[in-house]
Amino acid sequence: MQLATAKLSLILRLIQSLPKSRYIEIDGNGLLGRATLWESGSLVVEAIDVETEKQILQTAFETPDKWQLDDKLNWWLSEIATYEA
Repeated sequence: MQLATAKLSLILRLIQSLPKSRYIEIDGNGLLGRATLWESGSLVVEAIDVETEKQILQTAFETPDKWQLDDKLNWWLSEIATYEA
């Protein structure tokens, strides 16, 4: 019983030490897109072609200011909206 409790405690500490993030997923225009904002300010945007499963876009940005975040997310959305297979 103590071993199981120790393992659970270790797992919980590892999970709590992982960086936190928030993400947005968009499924449309033949793409599955995700934008992930990490607590460090790093923004990762990606998109995969649903039919071919080919990665179309994957880029990371450092976004210390809100206007930069808005700018990068707008760019990502425009890439998804104008995608042609």
